[in-house]
Amino acid sequence: MSRAEGEAPLRALVRATARWRRLVRELGGGGDGRALRAELRRCGRRARGLASGCGSGLAAGLRERPDERPELRRLWAVLAACLDALEADAARALQLERAFPPDANLVRTGLPAAPPPRGPAAAPEGLEAESQRLADTRRELELKTFNSLRKPT
Repeated sequence: MSRAEGEAPLRALVRATARWRRLVRELGGGGDGRALRAELRRCGRRARGLASGCGSGLAAGLRERPDERPELRRLWAVLAACLDALEADAARALQLERAFPPDANLVRTGLPAAPPPRGPAAAPEGLEAESQRLADTRRELELKTFNSLRKPT
């Protein structure tokens, strides 16, 4: 992958990361609900897929194009920053989903409603799994980069 080929998917990843961050900030707010959480899962899957694709392409470029290595390393730094943001926000989203479960009646209006949940909320399996997949993606990409830089060119 050349520098020009690596920039377009990386731009898409940066946009997906920004969207993910915006959606995470809406958790627990007035617009929170099942639709937001479903969109958060879709956006997370898309960002993870883009990160994996970018990482694979950049690792191949680092291996095959030693003349473009400084520029590809710069693109790798952008990829790493996106992964850092995704992982940090995944942890924050998990924390917010535990604090604000989607079915909890947290607003007291005086109208009869379902009783509030007792005890600590269980971890939402979707975000916990998403957080783990992001960590796995990061480890996989770091190994690819390490291995691509170790191989003789």
